[in-house]
Amino acid sequence: MARDFFRQLVAADPRRTLEDLRPHRAPRWRDDPAAFDRWARGATGVDVVDAAMHQLLEQGWMPDRGRLIAASYLTRTLELDWRLGAAHFDRHLVDGDPASNIGNWQWVAGTGANPRRGMALNLERQARRFDPDGTYRARYLGRLADR
Repeated sequence: MARDFFRQLVAADPRRTLEDLRPHRAPRWRDDPAAFDRWARGATGVDVVDAAMHQLLEQGWMPDRGRLIAASYLTRTLELDWRLGAAHFDRHLVDGDPASNIGNWQWVAGTGANPRRGMALNLERQARRFDPDGTYRARYLGRLADR
């Protein structure tokens, strides 16, 4: 359903692939290539983020929750432009859908349809809720992840 909605948005205005639906809500993105590189390599030091990014690089896929966590960390914690993350996902996801990718990144960043202004996920809570015993983190980080 969301996939079709995002496709309709892009079909109606192809600029949506590069421009925010709600540009007035866009924060001032930081310019920090080193932080982006650590995120992209799964070397942030935040196990739940790093595990998701390792899975993306190893398999070309990650679960929806991993995508949400990684996107929230990039845009809300690092305050880096969602377009960087969208391009990275587009390069690596085997199941990537350009319209869904863009739509979901803008939603997380707070600049798209039904934006979540100020929403930053509590990463510790996400890890406890969706990976309570650390199995996912350990699988992709090669060690027992902190809980």
